[in-house]
Amino acid sequence: MYPIYIRKLNSIKPNKLDNTNFIYIGRGNKYLTESVLHNSYNIKTYGRKRCLELYKIWLWEAIKARHNEYRELLRILELARKHPVTLVCFCVDSDEDKENDVIECHGQWIRKALIYLNKGNSNAN
Repeated sequence: MYPIYIRKLNSIKPNKLDNTNFIYIGRGNKYLTESVLHNSYNIKTYGRKRCLELYKIWLWEAIKARHNEYRELLRILELARKHPVTLVCFCVDSDEDKENDVIECHGQWIRKALIYLNKGNSNAN
């Protein structure tokens, strides 16, 4: 599997969001279509740490249930097996997946899920 990067939206030109190399994973707005992988937990309501904890639980449940989010992860995984992929949202730039990474963005959970699925763990039960 090729590297999976995470980039802040403001560092990517909008015409680069091609859903193949640069994949938007955020909430929708008047310029961007909402991703099925967006984090619906609001930082203002939950705080960043709790917001990301809840997202991790939600993502894991979506994988187990084989929801649309799981199918989107498989789509991204297939792309990452062919070339580097950049997940784009509003949070942080993150190039590596270290075991002790501080999670600052839901994109990091997505990357961890993709690495997990790439190891043949498609049965997340």
